[in-house]
Amino acid sequence: MYLKILFVDGNFIPLNRVDILQKFFLDSLRKPSDSYTGSFNYKNKIELVADFAKNLYKEKASTFTVRRWLAFCDDFKTRTLLGFNSMSVLDEILDAKLFARSGDTLFFRYGFFYSFALGMGLNDDNQALDEFLAEKNYTSVSDVLDVVTALRPNDPRIISALNSDLEASLVQFEDELVEKDFDPLLDALWAVNDKEEEQTWQPITQAISDGPEEPKKIDSLRSSYLAEARTTDQQVKIRTFLDLEYSLVVIKQNLIEVFKNVNDVGRDRKVESYELLLWSELSAFQVGTLFAPELAKSRFYRWGAMAFINFDKAAKDLDPESAEAIAEVVLSLARSVSSKTRQRLGFQKLGGIFAERALRSETIGFLEVLNFYHLIGARAEGWEEAAERLLELAEPGSLYLWMMLGGILDELKHDVVRVADRSKLKRLVAYTRAKRSFVVRKPNDKQVAKLLERMAKEELLNSNSKRG
Repeated sequence: MYLKILFVDGNFIPLNRVDILQKFFLDSLRKPSDSYTGSFNYKNKIELVADFAKNLYKEKASTFTVRRWLAFCDDFKTRTLLGFNSMSVLDEILDAKLFARSGDTLFFRYGFFYSFALGMGLNDDNQALDEFLAEKNYTSVSDVLDVVTALRPNDPRIISALNSDLEASLVQFEDELVEKDFDPLLDALWAVNDKEEEQTWQPITQAISDGPEEPKKIDSLRSSYLAEARTTDQQVKIRTFLDLEYSLVVIKQNLIEVFKNVNDVGRDRKVESYELLLWSELSAFQVGTLFAPELAKSRFYRWGAMAFINFDKAAKDLDPESAEAIAEVVLSLARSVSSKTRQRLGFQKLGGIFAERALRSETIGFLEVLNFYHLIGARAEGWEEAAERLLELAEPGSLYLWMMLGGILDELKHDVVRVADRSKLKRLVAYTRAKRSFVVRKPNDKQVAKLLERMAKEELLNSNSKRG
């Protein structure tokens, strides 16, 4: 399937998954007879499948029978006055492997086939799309909004609805779980030797100790729930909090896909979306931070919709109850959240939003570090100026400066970087090292040049040692 779609005359054509499915549907249902005027062609068949997916969705059905298919087709013919052989079309769809059969039961072969077909159906039905958004059905049927916005990138309704839904969940999260300004890394320092290590982990553990108590109470309720020692009142509270977490995660995932797809939906809507996505990443970091003692002990820890895996490795060879172990887990969590959000959102198309956010920043916190990772990942036009602006805002000994340096080094090590951008990334490394070495907020050109020269010598030495 993918080879047929992605390779044309030996040339690779990069496509997103909606493009892939669209081409697959077209190629699979196209027949030589489609060229005849008046035939029930592949476009009609795709429209039929999309309308059928919408029918299954409205009936809350995931499977169907031949009888149901024939009844639907009869209704479709009555509505559209189109003529076709219902069984012949069904056989074509089965041969194309869009549907599958198990005995007398039929179904879409893959979940994304259904999501794609439903998205196609909603794309042509404004009323159904509005109902889909109003009822938040995208939280139970994945990928549909990704399809609709890929087909309709300039419709502002979807991103507006998701912005509203995500903001409501985040406000509830802040009211009932963790305040937005809880930032355990804010006062932590960048340690350059063993003597300074305490300057890193002590502020982190102190911030956790002084942090909000409510999540601990909620986790206690959840433990009671799992132990089946619960009252009816506890059941209601736990269900509410788990629903909140699930809603937060799913809405965020949908908004990420929509955010990448949309084009001309209004500047303010895009800015609002980005701020909400940053906040949602912060919320995941906050939850992990509050349960850092548990993460230090367990390979897998889950709280509602959030799962944390392998963070115990950060505390390897340390007492999991110690302040140092907890701080190492928090640092590992911060790096993980930053790196993953860069992978999900660091696209060149979004570079203008990242730069706009960076240039209006006045302070450095976790949100700004995430913004920095997006900037250096996207590397859109003028990205280096916005990135330098964020580096300038950080204190010379700030742990966040260290995190931003780590992000730059990761780009140089693991990403395919153009020569011009590689030079700019190296300059940012020198800028950061000069800022730390000379303990200045904004190193001058001479200081940066000195570090660049030193880095060039280090690269030459490393290159010679590898040859040897």
